[in-house]
Amino acid sequence: DDLMLDLIEVAELETGRRQLRKEKVRPIDALRDAAAQFRDAAREKTIDVELNAFEDGAWIEADRRALRSILDNLMANALRYTPEGGHICIGATEQTDRVQFFVHDSGRGIEAERLPTIFGRFTGDPDSGTSGLGLALVRRGVEPQGGEVSVESRLGAGTTFRFTLPIAAAEPTRHTV
Repeated sequence: DDLMLDLIEVAELETGRRQLRKEKVRPIDALRDAAAQFRDAAREKTIDVELNAFEDGAWIEADRRALRSILDNLMANALRYTPEGGHICIGATEQTDRVQFFVHDSGRGIEAERLPTIFGRFTGDPDSGTSGLGLALVRRGVEPQGGEVSVESRLGAGTTFRFTLPIAAAEPTRHTV
């Protein structure tokens, strides 16, 4: 993963140089794209990638590029920490006024003491040599779009990252007289 590109993206989002361009996005499309992008890498490690979302789910209001970056970072992490023969599930569920996306892996899990600071900058995993910028980017991609991000993990039992994005407002229907 290219550290410079990640740094530039974090800086652009923080300084407001890159404005979010919100549009209506179908969650299933974003999830399919993310799964497809990592299909070959997953196959190499014999990792099963499962997609779990409704075809006709609610559309969200999101910046397409930021959403792609969020899902790419979460999928890259899941692949990095999931052993050969493991399982990754990527999906979305509808809540009242938002859609909750999730990426779950059957990897080694994250130490409890690392969880509170995991979305900060440079809180990478010393064992894997990662910068930790990916998760800082995830947070900086989600929060300005009105969403929230969270993580659940137990050592030896895998990790689930979740984030929410607002459901797009329904188009007013025009009645012809």
